Amino acid sequence: MDLCRNPGQDPKRKNKKAVINNNLKQLYDTMKKLVRKYSKPERLIKDKKLKPITEIQEQKKRWVKHFVELWNSPAPLDSHDIEVAHTDIHMDVTPPTVEEIRMAIISKEEQEPLTDWKEGHLIKTPKNGDLSKCKNHKGITLLSVPGKVLSKILLNSMKDAVDTQLRNQQAGFRKDRSCADQITTLRIIVQQSIEWNSSLYINFCDYGKPFDSVARRLMEPSSTL
Repeated sequence: MDLCRNPGQDPKRKNKKAVINNNLKQLYDTMKKLVRKYSKPERLIKDKKLKPITEIQEQKKRWVKHFVELWNSPAPLDSHDIEVAHTDIHMDVTPPTVEEIRMAIISKEEQEPLTDWKEGHLIKTPKNGDLSKCKNHKGITLLSVPGKVLSKILLNSMKDAVDTQLRNQQAGFRKDRSCADQITTLRIIVQQSIEWNSSLYINFCDYGKPFDSVARRLMEPSSTL
């Protein structure tokens, strides 16, 4: 009741102010108070030895250790065999235009833009399997609004140049393509094989957490602009 009597602490006013300032964290916190939803207790997780961890602080430490190890995976033993790209990628590396900068720079209260852009909120989302194991969760980083705009500027400047270097067989993570195209192609091949009574061998390779565990420091010297 006191919050509603004080205009400065009115959740609705704070909610409107958060929308104007693109402050997603404040918007989420205020909405949670308005709808009276509170965070659920942490799900029970296990350590590497499959021993349950009940203390909240110990669970947080386990999550930190899990993602630190995941994002800092050791380099492959044959890393010295990685060759430098033979084809230069011609892309626009000139400074962003005034319009791009205007979209990217958004003033935020009590935060320095450059510091805020480098930070993100890590959200863990469950996948399949035993959810008490950290490996069966996926980490998603929520960036600030200016950080997302800046990332979009960088993506737009390189995606067309990179797309020309990708092989035609790749459909995932490409513009106007999807893995559904590959599924359709594979289905047609299987149907034709059955119709002609011919042998067909299919091999599926699933790389475990390829984007999270890639050794990024090895990619820098092997890429050129």
